[in-house]
Amino acid sequence: MDGTSPCPYLHRVIALLLVLQQAPADTAAYATPALRALVARAADLNAVVPARSYSAHFESEIAVNKALPDRVEGISSVEQYAGTLTWSGDSANQHNQGYRVVTTGLPLPAGYVLGSAWIAPNLYGDRFTLLSNPKEKVSEKSDQRDSLAARAQSVVHPLASDRDRYYSYSGGDTVDVKDALGQERRVVIVLVTPHQAYADPTRVFTGELYLEVGTGALMRMRGQIYTVRPPEKQLRGLKKIANALVASATIIDFQNERIDGVLIPTYQSGDLAILIPLTTAMGTMVRMVTRLTDVTITPGSVALGQGAVPPEVQRTEAPRDSIGRFRGWLDAPTDWPSRYLINGKLDVGPPRIRPTGKPVLFIRAPNTYEFFRFNRVEGIYTGVVGTVFFRDAFPGLALRGGIGYGWWDGRLKGGLVATLDRGRWFGELTARRELSVVTKFRDPLDYAMGTRPIFAQDLYDYANRLVGQVGGGYSLEKNRSGVIRADVGVVQDQPTPQELFHGPFGQTYYPVANVDPGTYFRSRISLIWREDISSHFARPGIGAQVFVENGQGDLQYTSINARLVGRQNVGGLILSFVGYGGIVRAPTAIPTQQLFLIGGSFTLPGYDFDQFGGDQAMLLTGSVGFILPFLRQPIPVSKKLALPAINPNINLIAYVGWTGASNATAQASLNQLGTRVNSDNQVVPFSVPTNGARGSVQLRLGLFGNFLGFGLIRTLEADGKWSFLFTISQYL
Repeated sequence: MDGTSPCPYLHRVIALLLVLQQAPADTAAYATPALRALVARAADLNAVVPARSYSAHFESEIAVNKALPDRVEGISSVEQYAGTLTWSGDSANQHNQGYRVVTTGLPLPAGYVLGSAWIAPNLYGDRFTLLSNPKEKVSEKSDQRDSLAARAQSVVHPLASDRDRYYSYSGGDTVDVKDALGQERRVVIVLVTPHQAYADPTRVFTGELYLEVGTGALMRMRGQIYTVRPPEKQLRGLKKIANALVASATIIDFQNERIDGVLIPTYQSGDLAILIPLTTAMGTMVRMVTRLTDVTITPGSVALGQGAVPPEVQRTEAPRDSIGRFRGWLDAPTDWPSRYLINGKLDVGPPRIRPTGKPVLFIRAPNTYEFFRFNRVEGIYTGVVGTVFFRDAFPGLALRGGIGYGWWDGRLKGGLVATLDRGRWFGELTARRELSVVTKFRDPLDYAMGTRPIFAQDLYDYANRLVGQVGGGYSLEKNRSGVIRADVGVVQDQPTPQELFHGPFGQTYYPVANVDPGTYFRSRISLIWREDISSHFARPGIGAQVFVENGQGDLQYTSINARLVGRQNVGGLILSFVGYGGIVRAPTAIPTQQLFLIGGSFTLPGYDFDQFGGDQAMLLTGSVGFILPFLRQPIPVSKKLALPAINPNINLIAYVGWTGASNATAQASLNQLGTRVNSDNQVVPFSVPTNGARGSVQLRLGLFGNFLGFGLIRTLEADGKWSFLFTISQYL
C-alpha cells in the first residue's frame, strides 16, 4: 500500500457503473443521442398549452367507406356536420349547427351512436383524447388524473413527460414530404414504437411524428391507436370472442397549423377499419375527417402546465329544425372522405396488414361470391380462400388459393392466383375452375349477386369455365383510379345446366341461357377509369370502362364492350346515369355466351329477363332523385343508440335499350338459345332483337336511403301497364 486512499477510485467506478446501468435504457428508448435530444426538445414544446383560447368553424364527415377488391374504395354513406369549436384552459365545446346525409344505401347513424365529441382541440399535453365522452360519469372519489384514465379513448401522447415508460423512438431523418393537405413540407420524421407490456391496460400510439425542422414542434401525427393489455387483465367473455373474430384498427392522421403562435390541429382524420375473418377481404371503415377554419385566437385562457388534464370536450346541438336548415357549408359531403385510400395508410396500420414484415396468411376470400353464393346453377356454393402476402421475403408478391363446392351441381371449383405489384406496374397469373358471370351489361361492383337470388330473381347469365391466363397492367394514377391491362390465356367453356327452377321463397327462376362449349385462346385489353364512380358510392364524377376481347379456337369472336357512368349531387337532387354499348363479330357462329342479352329488373324493367338479344346492343339508364326535406335525422332510441334516418327520397328512373342482329349468322346464334315460356305462359324464342328502341319508366319512393323501395313501373309500349314494385338495396 502506498498510502493513497482508494475512495476517489471507488467513486469513479461507482459513477461509471451508474452510467453503464442507465445506458441500456437510453439505447432501448432512443436510437441515437441526437434523436433523444430532438424528442426532448419537441416534448418540452408540447408540454405546456399556451395561455390562449380559440374558436373555429368546423366541418366534419363521418362516412362509411367500403374497400373492395382491386383496391377499389368508395363512400356508401356520409353524414356531414358543421358548427363551432371553442376551447380554453378550463372548458371546451363542439357545438353542432348543421347536419346532412348523402347515401346510396342504409344511412347508418354513426355520428349519433358515437354520442360524444370527436374533435381534438389540440395535441398539447401528456394525453390526448380521440373521442371525448360527456355521457360517461366519473365517481366523486376520482381525481382529475383518474378522470382522464377513465376515458376509454385517452391515449398516452408520444411526447408525454412520462413517454419513456411507454415508447421507444427511431428514425430522425430530415425529408421533404407532402402533408395531409398536399402541401410540400420539410420535416424530421420520428418513428414511435410502444413497449410490449404494461402493468395496466394502456391506450398507445404507434406510427410517425413529423417535427418541424429547427424548432422540433409537432406538425403531424400519423399512425395507429390500440390498447395493450397485461396477461392477467385480458378481455373476457363476449368481448374476447368479438376481439378475436373481428380484426379492427384505428388509424389516425392529425396535422397541426401554427396560428398566432399556437399549434392547432386544423386537419384530423381517423379510420376505424373492420375485417371479419373467414369471409372476405372487403373491409368497412368508419371514417371521420374534420377541418378547422376561421380560427380566432384570443388571450385570457389558463395555461396548462406539464401533467395537467385538459378539459373534456362537450358536445352540444342546435335545435333539430335549425340543424336541418343550415346552409353555411364550405365543402361537399363526399369531398374530403374520398381524398385518400385506406391502402395509403396501411404502412402505419397494424403490423399484420402492413406491406412490410414477415410473410403473413389471411384466410378470407376477395369477395362474398367466392365465399358463399346461391344461384340456379349451383344451388348453394361454399368455399374457403387463403392469401399469402410474402412482404419482405418477396416484396409485392401475393399468392391466393381457394376451393369450393356447388352442392346442387356437385362441382368442385377454385384455383390459384399469383399477383405481383411493382409500384404502378402489376402482373397476374391465374389457373381456375369457376362459374363465370357472363352477363355483358352488369354492374362490376355488384357483389350482392351471390345472395340476391335467395330472396328475388336470379338475373344473371352463367358459364362453367376453366381459365389459365397471364396478365398485367399499369396504373395511370397512384391510387389505381385509372388502369390499363392486358390478359392472354386458354379458356374452356363447358355446358352449364340449370339445377334449380324455384327459389327458397317460391319464386320461379328464369331459364339459364345456353352455353356453347369449346376451348379457345383468349386475349383481352381493358381500360378502366374511376371505378369508384358507381351507383354503389356517393361520390360524384364520371367513370368509364372499355373491354376489347378476342377468341381463337373452337370458339371465335371479337367483342367490344363499353360502360360510362356518372353521378352529380346538386343540393337535394341526385342526378345519375349509366350507359352501355357493345358489339361482337365472328367469322362463323357467334358463341351464345358472347351475345348481348338485356331485359329484366337490372336492364329493362317490365320486360322478361334476357327477352332481347343480338350481336350489338345499347342500354341507357338515367335517374333523377330528390331527397325530401324531412325525416333526415337519425331516430333516437336511447342515449347511445339510434335507428337510421328514414331519409325519404323520390326517384324517377328511365331505361332505354336496343339490340340488333346484324346478319343471318347473328340471328342463327340467337336461335341457338332455344325457346322459353314467357310471363304470359307462352312458348317464345329465348331472345330476339328489339326491333327498335324499347323503354320503361319507374317512379320509386326510397326509404332509409335506397335500402327499401316502393313504386310503380311500366314499359313504354302502347299497351304498357303500371305494376307495383318493391325493391331491397336496388341500384341503377
